[in-house]
Amino acid sequence: MAIIDLTDAQLSVLEERYPGLLTTLNNSGVQPTDPQTLRDRLIATATTRSPGVTTDLPGTLTEDMASTAIGALAQIDQAKVDLINSVSPLNATPAFLDEFGEVYGVKRGAGANPSAYVTFTGPPGLYLAAGFQVSDGIYTYETQENYTIPANGVLPQVYVLSLTEGTTIIPENSITTIVTGLAAGINLSVTNPVKGTAGTGSEKDSDYRARILQAGQRTAQGTPGFIRSCLLNVPNVLPRSIRVNVLQDRGYSIMVDGGDPNQIAGAIYTSCFDLPSLQPSINPIANATRANPCVIASELTHGLTDGQTVTIAGETAMTSINGSFTASVIDASHFSIPVDTTNAPLYSGNGVLQTNPRDLAAFVSDGPDRYEVAFIRPLQQKVKLSIRWQTNNAGVVDDSIVTQAIAPQLSNYINSLTVGAPLSTLQMGTITEAALLQLLPGATIASLSFTVFLDGLLSSPPPNSVIIEGDPQSYFITSPDQITLERDG
Repeated sequence: MAIIDLTDAQLSVLEERYPGLLTTLNNSGVQPTDPQTLRDRLIATATTRSPGVTTDLPGTLTEDMASTAIGALAQIDQAKVDLINSVSPLNATPAFLDEFGEVYGVKRGAGANPSAYVTFTGPPGLYLAAGFQVSDGIYTYETQENYTIPANGVLPQVYVLSLTEGTTIIPENSITTIVTGLAAGINLSVTNPVKGTAGTGSEKDSDYRARILQAGQRTAQGTPGFIRSCLLNVPNVLPRSIRVNVLQDRGYSIMVDGGDPNQIAGAIYTSCFDLPSLQPSINPIANATRANPCVIASELTHGLTDGQTVTIAGETAMTSINGSFTASVIDASHFSIPVDTTNAPLYSGNGVLQTNPRDLAAFVSDGPDRYEVAFIRPLQQKVKLSIRWQTNNAGVVDDSIVTQAIAPQLSNYINSLTVGAPLSTLQMGTITEAALLQLLPGATIASLSFTVFLDGLLSSPPPNSVIIEGDPQSYFITSPDQITLERDG
């Protein structure tokens, strides 16, 4: 909403030409105008525009007309009072909502472009200026800072942001093309070891309204609410990826995905009063087999790539698994290391996978001081969904038509779940049935079942449950093309 500054002379002309147009807002709010004042204004305006109006008509008729008009004016005046006094983030129009956002320091989200963390491999000392471009064949990404390849030739965890909007899933190891030109003879490669962060559309009024209300409450909510509110102001941050955990006797863990890591660090520095209490992600080893090679199972999804060097520490019985090894990835939660543990003691349960791609850190400079701010980037769990159904409807409904009706809605549901939130087969059933009811009578739906794969692994609810738990430090992603539907029989 534009703000126009008017001079005193201009305000005087407006007030003279349109009496009662301008309203003074006091601490007590806007008050209704006294009926006698409305009558005086009405008679004065009528007399000015039609001199002699009060003498040309009988007094009773003049009074009847005036009383009728004053009643209408009183209703209009009261409507103005109710409108102004009722404006709040709960019921404000989009224009007023933007004004509240300015007051609370909450900017409307313009939508998030896709982003990722990539690793460059090349000659030591090679300078990569901010704006260096790479691509996955769909999006072109730019680095946001200046970088130099270190002595070991590997530059990890470089944040890159797409130049264009989009919601396409960004698989791991898909960003492999160098776009920016290099001098002849320079061999530089790039890849993204973990999935990128898909973009989002512009922020809806309802979501913006909720953020403004949260900003107004953040002082009362305390540190976690304040941290979340500040993180939501960082461009390209994915709202559903934010989670602030208060850890008993260990401080805080802050999860957030998307957004420039330096801006994220600045938001955390602004909102978290106790930086040393920030804790990294810890991924305990759930089990280690007595075999050759030893197979490691992690409690959280590991996010490793095949052939990556991993470090394990803390194991007190099967101590031969402590150290650094080349990992062979089996699935999202299992990998093997080239260690023969056939005759080793049983695994004690104390090992920790120290190689954890969730752990990130950035530095904030405040005057002469420089602070390291640690935070957790939650990983993504890819959901593939197979739906089997049957109808006793005599009419023919093509599966492709049903899929087109159901897949986008299920995809929207899955992509709206926050970090650590589970999948509900009951909710998915409700969404599917609602879509099917647009195509055929509900009484004709004979059967409906779901098969869910998380990162390629079949996942089912426990007995007597409709909930499929995912990784507590990850969030689900999918797209309509990952949802298939097939009729039984």
